Amino acid sequence: MDSVLQFILNSRPIMIGGMVVLTIMALWAMSALVSRIFVRRAISKLIHSIGKEQLPHFSASLANSLPSAVRRYLQYALKEGQPNIRYAVLKQEAKFRHRPGSPWFDVKASEVISGMEAGFVWDATLRHNAFFWRTAKLSYFLGEGHGHIKLFGALTLQELEGPETDASMLFRFLSELVWLPTGLLPTKTLRWREIDENSAEAVIVDGETRVS
Repeated sequence: MDSVLQFILNSRPIMIGGMVVLTIMALWAMSALVSRIFVRRAISKLIHSIGKEQLPHFSASLANSLPSAVRRYLQYALKEGQPNIRYAVLKQEAKFRHRPGSPWFDVKASEVISGMEAGFVWDATLRHNAFFWRTAKLSYFLGEGHGHIKLFGALTLQELEGPETDASMLFRFLSELVWLPTGLLPTKTLRWREIDENSAEAVIVDGETRVS
């Protein structure tokens, strides 16, 4: 009896340690799940915010007032009668490194980008190896930019927000409109300024944020 009691007493630290590890793992998994839910909710909000009104299909006449470089590009990229692209879902796979000489790692991402008014959500997994990965989210929605990087999808390593992030995310949105060319047509936030025959400047003003 004494030996059994002694065994139980000696095993208690191991049992407690195991319970602590399991509790930490459960909390970590819960945090990662909550993070995924918030990302999915952000995507859903973006899609539901995109206007449902009837839009004219593309015609060369819609581009007549645009700078010549923009007009030529749109007439090349779009066919007559092309429906307006309300939003696009992009899938991306790539290898990335932070600087020359640093290790490469795999990036797998999906992005939902609006073709109407400024807005996107980029959701990525950055996998260094089988045992080490991070998740990243960048977004612009209703005039605000946001970003985060999380270790194993749970522990926040970096959070991005504020005026500089707003401008950075809005500029990213502008630079990616080439993926859905009808989004380059003028809107209440997007305007074009001709520089010369072969170049033009796109300007987006969204609230207090302006990029070009």
